[in-house]
Amino acid sequence: MKDAGIETDVWNVEGLDSHADGERMVQIARRTGRAQVGCIVRGPGADEAKVRC
Repeated sequence: MKDAGIETDVWNVEGLDSHADGERMVQIARRTGRAQVGCIVRGPGADEAKVRC
């Protein structure tokens, strides 16, 4: 989306495999100086420990 020039305020992301993946997603969402962008990471079917990684 970012490469296509679409700037969203909140990203709704399907579950990620690791904390590092989450950090990378935030870097992508916030590149080009958009420090206020938020990410919602969904974890359908995952246990609480997996979602909180």
